[in-house]
Amino acid sequence: MVSMRSLLAYFWVDKPRVLYFVFCCALVLVLAWKRRDALSRELRRYIVLPSAVLLVLLLNPVVAHLLVTKYEETRSLRFFWLVPITLLLAAVTVLLVDWLPRRRQKILAAVAVPFVLLAFSGGFRSLRSTWQNQFTNWYKVPEVVIQLDDWIVSDGTDLEKTAVFPTPLNLWVRQYRPEIEQPYEWTKVNKQSEAAKMLYEVIEKTEDAVDLDEVNRWAVQGGYNYIVLDSGETYTGALSDYEEVYRIDIDPTQDTNSYDREYRLYRLAEGR
Repeated sequence: MVSMRSLLAYFWVDKPRVLYFVFCCALVLVLAWKRRDALSRELRRYIVLPSAVLLVLLLNPVVAHLLVTKYEETRSLRFFWLVPITLLLAAVTVLLVDWLPRRRQKILAAVAVPFVLLAFSGGFRSLRSTWQNQFTNWYKVPEVVIQLDDWIVSDGTDLEKTAVFPTPLNLWVRQYRPEIEQPYEWTKVNKQSEAAKMLYEVIEKTEDAVDLDEVNRWAVQGGYNYIVLDSGETYTGALSDYEEVYRIDIDPTQDTNSYDREYRLYRLAEGR
């Protein structure tokens, strides 16, 4: 039951979409029953009924427990929202606009729909918290990640391109430079490596200062030749087997988010 409440809470974060989805489902079912037109029946058969079945499965106590405890429940739920929900809301909205009797009314409704969507978007808080929509490159990847990745890949030493990036920088590395191997990305840890697990615990789970002696120990043991540190964090100890080789600060005048702070790149020292 706790897992079910967790999933329901996830859905209920976006209340307007949930309510509109319920309205669209009810409308399609009524139309398919009353009018029996081809469009309503197809919407019922291919979107509403499969969505209902999928929702029942997701909120089943057994499935809900597995999603919350064993798997990425947010990824599964996002798939549910992105595919059937998006199709249904779009189709029913167009259907409602098309039902208006006069051409002028249809045009006004079509113009009003985007403004209604913007009004209920909440300022796109989720998007802005991940990336500020400032695309400074073709890859749509934060510039600090590109600069660090390029430096590592172009480094002329014989060291393998294995690196430890802090969150949220590690979310973007594979997208831009998949040849760089990391111990973890967000909460996805290389479970085959004890060193990767320990690096994740030391760097991401430590509430106080990060112990660089432990980072150094596990990075060497795991074969990670490069380490990126956020200069704004608090540390104890030192990376005794590494040397600083590069430093970057995308916006030295201010730190508005994690992507414009100063980062230091360390490389495994020669002879280590």
